[in-house]
This record gives sequence, structure tokens and C-alpha cells, in this order.
Amino acid sequence: MSLTKRRFLIVLALLVMVGGTLFLAESLLLRVAEVRVTGDSVYPEEEILQICDYKKGDNLLFIPISSREEKLQEQLPYVAKAKISRRLPSTVVVEITAARAACCLQAGGTWYVVDGQGKVLEARADPPDGLLQATGFVLNAAQIGQPLGVEDPAAAEALAQILRTVDSLGVAGDFTRLDVTDLYNIQIWYQDRVECRLGSAVELENKLQYAVGLLTGETGKGVRPEENGVLELSHLPDMKTAYFTPGKDSPVVQTPAPSSRATPSPTPESSSEEESGEEDIGEEDEQYTSVAGEPEGEYTEDNGEDEGYSDPEEEEESTEEGGGDEDWEDTGYEEGGVEPVSEE
Repeated sequence: MSLTKRRFLIVLALLVMVGGTLFLAESLLLRVAEVRVTGDSVYPEEEILQICDYKKGDNLLFIPISSREEKLQEQLPYVAKAKISRRLPSTVVVEITAARAACCLQAGGTWYVVDGQGKVLEARADPPDGLLQATGFVLNAAQIGQPLGVEDPAAAEALAQILRTVDSLGVAGDFTRLDVTDLYNIQIWYQDRVECRLGSAVELENKLQYAVGLLTGETGKGVRPEENGVLELSHLPDMKTAYFTPGKDSPVVQTPAPSSRATPSPTPESSSEEESGEEDIGEEDEQYTSVAGEPEGEYTEDNGEDEGYSDPEEEEESTEEGGGDEDWEDTGYEEGGVEPVSEE
């Protein structure tokens, strides 16, 4: 036999041996012997195994995976994610991640509980306690286990932004009510004591982040835990300012008294400087101001200008000449300043 034929037979024999080994391994070893359920325990293990429908002795390499994951997520609403994996030589692992209720929406006489992705978890006659109650939505689809269908895409996007933001900030449980009846006047309530007026859907995430900083005291200023009222945030994108109006039942809190420094009457030389100073004050970023009575001192930025300063020498000169504050006229700017006018 030639060398080429001998090499061919050797290779063929090796392939037969490998194939036979794989066949025996698949027949005897790669068979489902155990199905293990791990992760969050939101449903009984028996119910999960029934949907998977894996049986002992099934071929481990050919059992369906993706279709079973989809069935688990659709038929078990509180399953946010199901991941099935094979563990050689004979184990199937089903890992369950539970869905977390984010809010409940009212449509007709029914409240629909949904997660942060908009999946309908359940339908109830009454809203569950401790969950954000959202109103003002018109639904066109609300099937349990499926994404919620909101008729207005803008309202759906606003809801998604709000849920995503409050969840990322870790304060989802502190907001109790949401009203999107008017998309230009979105309202959300914090702990049922502070109404946050967000205005339109423009920069919703920034408005909510700024509101949370004021409501939780993270910014060092803001609404105290004992106060209630209205927090106006609709002007934040343009004016960089939020306003808080205490409610009738809000306790009176002592605040620093306004500065008592005298403000001099404007002179021709100083008028332009004062106008310039006023413009600088108006350009303060993110100024928090109370609109109930006088602005609270700790919330108001100080521009550092001493408006009560006057030159003693100029005052003495004015007194000697007999001129008063109203007894002068603008004669033009000279090195000596404003020339006092004689009483004659």
C-alpha cells in the first residue's frame, strides 16, 4: 500500500474515533439531569420550570433557550429578565431578575402598575401604597406583560424621563403624584407636601435634578423638611432661578434680616456704574429665591459692592459751601468732581 493511502486511512480512522467519542458523550453525558432556578424569588420555582418545559434526558446542546426566555418574561410580568445557560455536563440554570414597580397610571377606572421600562405588571382597582400615581395619560394599549401604549408620544417620553431620573437619583419613593394633563404645565408632588411645577418637557432631567437638590438639602439651601408649598421650576432653563412659595400650613421659619445699609441717591457719575452692577446681579446662575415676602438672605447672592460708601472729604466740602444733597447740579465732569452750587 502506498504511503498516501496509509495516511488517508489513518486520518479516516481518527475521524471515526473522534465522532464515536462525541456520539457516546452526547448520548450518555450531555443530557439534562438538573434544572436549577436562581436569582430573585418572585414566582414559585414550579411555575418557572413548567414554562421552561425542560425534561430530564433532553439533549443539553439542543434545548431551546431564547424562546423560553421570552416566554418567561411575557407570561410572568414581574420577571424583568430571564437568562438561561447550559452548565456542562448536565445542568440548566435559569436566572431570574425581578421587575420593580416604578409607578401606576390611571386609565378609566383602572390603575396599571408599570416598571421603569413601561412594562405593565398588573391591573388594580386601587393604586398601591407607596407608589407614584401618574394621571393625565390616554392609553391605547394596556396588556399585562406587554409595554404600555400611551397615545401621545410626547407624554410617554416625559414619563420615561421622569421615571429614569428619579430612579437614578434614588428618590423614586419620595415622589407621590404626577400630572401630565397639560404638557406645558407638568406637576409632580414630593412627599405630598411640595408641589414641583416643572413647566414644559424642556430639560426635564435638569429640572428634576435641581429640585431634588433643593428638596433634600444637598445644595446647602432649599426647602426645609418641615415646610410645604409650591416649588416653581418652569423658569429654570431660561432664568436659572427657582422660586418657593410656602403653603398656608407651612411653619414660620426665622430668616436673616435684610441688610440695613443705606443706598445713596444716584449721581450722574455713578448712574452707569449702578446700572452695570444691576446687570451683574441679574446674571447670577441658579439663584434660589423665596417669593413669599422678602427674599431670604441665605438664598440671595451678594455681589460684594459696598453701596453705602461715601467720601468724608466730599461731605465736608459740601457742608462748608452750604450745599445739601439736593442743592447741586451737573456742571460736567472735572478733576474736582461735581462743583457745588452757591446758595446765591
